[in-house]
Amino acid sequence: MLNAFTVDVEEWFHVCRAERYLPRDRWESLPSRVERGVDAIRTLCDRYSFRATFFVLGWVAERHPAMIRSLAADGHEIACHGHDHTVLFDQRPSSFREDLARATSLLTGIAGSPPQGYRAPEWSVTRETAWALDEIARAGYLYDASHLPSRICGRPGLRRWPHLISTDAGTIAEFPATTLSLLRQRLPCLSGFSLRCFPLSVLRRHIEKVRGAERPVSVAVHPWEFDPDPPRAPLPWGRGFAHYFRIRSTPPKVEALCSAFRFAPMRDVLAALFPPLRDRLRRNAPTSGRYAPADDTPLAGRPS
Repeated sequence: MLNAFTVDVEEWFHVCRAERYLPRDRWESLPSRVERGVDAIRTLCDRYSFRATFFVLGWVAERHPAMIRSLAADGHEIACHGHDHTVLFDQRPSSFREDLARATSLLTGIAGSPPQGYRAPEWSVTRETAWALDEIARAGYLYDASHLPSRICGRPGLRRWPHLISTDAGTIAEFPATTLSLLRQRLPCLSGFSLRCFPLSVLRRHIEKVRGAERPVSVAVHPWEFDPDPPRAPLPWGRGFAHYFRIRSTPPKVEALCSAFRFAPMRDVLAALFPPLRDRLRRNAPTSGRYAPADDTPLAGRPS
């Protein structure tokens, strides 16, 4: 079973709802660290011979186009994380439409083909902001990866596993954040604070359990989690703790997962799950050579 490996490409200062501490008008003057984090993740992908999905913020793509072109040339999937990292709860349909169009145009021009997947900042496509799915489909996207089905950290009632969604503009796939059940609660487990918080043994057992049910998981990381010396955003204690808790544990923990399980771009995982979308999802994927779309055949020397 293939699993999705994803990266939210944003700077260390792109913290949702932290404008009081990191005003947007200061972003240009802050030191950029995104390339060193992305380079570390690319090295990890090369070491274990897989490609990933990079959900790129338009703000970053505008300032680092060569990095995005290089990722695309290496066979990684370039997907969209919006333009200026504003959560959907703080947007209206019209402003979201403008933000999405701006980011889509930038990424298409830089990568050479339109992005097929979208992930909202802070998993903010919920039942309250479900109108965004119509806009995402209308903009030509084939999948969304913005649902977090958790009462504590996201929104309850959302479906837990990849599924298809009917919108006013057609059918798209949804790949929710991976969760596990603990004390009768669903908790995220393979992204951000949760990935750093849970012991590696728990994560491995959970992935094995999900794989036994023939379902994929999704790992989600950020470049600043792979920065050996990231600047510290001036956040209040609670948010700062969640943002930086055990941050140095991310690279070795993720590497251990990469050595034990098989990963691929989210596009390829969804193409294997949903045949009606397969041809369109793979339309812009590499078709030959080392970086051709992944399939479910075991890799030599790697666990299947």
